[in-house]
Amino acid sequence: MKFRGIALAAALVALGATSQAASAGPAAYNWSGIYIGGQLGYGWGTVAGGPTSVYDDPGGDPDATQDPFNYSNSGLIGGLEAGYNWQSGPMVLGVVGDFSGANIHGSYTDPDNAFMAESTISWLSTARVNIGVPLGSMLLYGTGGVAVAAINSSLHDYYDDDVVITNNAYNTKVGWTLGGGIAAPLGKNWFLKTEYLYVDLGTQNFNFSEPDPPGWALITSSNHTTANILRASLDYKF
Repeated sequence: MKFRGIALAAALVALGATSQAASAGPAAYNWSGIYIGGQLGYGWGTVAGGPTSVYDDPGGDPDATQDPFNYSNSGLIGGLEAGYNWQSGPMVLGVVGDFSGANIHGSYTDPDNAFMAESTISWLSTARVNIGVPLGSMLLYGTGGVAVAAINSSLHDYYDDDVVITNNAYNTKVGWTLGGGIAAPLGKNWFLKTEYLYVDLGTQNFNFSEPDPPGWALITSSNHTTANILRASLDYKF
């Protein structure tokens, strides 16, 4: 009887331990450490054009002004990223930087005034702070920081069917970005992220001149460029 009692007690202890392990679920992932990886995604947004003015005399009043116009931009984006996470209890703090090549392009054609405007985000880089909360083995986070991008803009002016004058402007713009994402581990060292960023690159002002005749001595305009970035990344944590 004594042996049976001991065996029954041992069985109950083992059953209790098994029940506790089952209720605890899988072990939480440790997000602390340095990581590097690559990302690929898609960007879309809006280019808000300011008034376009033309001058016969750069020092005088505009001879004509075109009303503001907007157009959409879109295209692929992809590149590399590196970061560091520090986990303390139910909070994960991190810093991350990335650099991506892009072809986020858009254009606007005005047949009445015989011109076409277009612009392209050719690369984008961000430096951000992440604040996250673990959800089981996954990580939900918000992110924000500085965005830097190269914007190529062109104005194509049509005078006759066979005469086209093209003016180009290249600017590196500094703006800001906010967003969020979710990360999930793929084994001990790898994890996958899906991320959304809103990027505001501010206003790009540019001045053009055209050969005379038949061009204008000065053309002034501006673009305010924003973009939405949705991308996935695969990272290796050291």
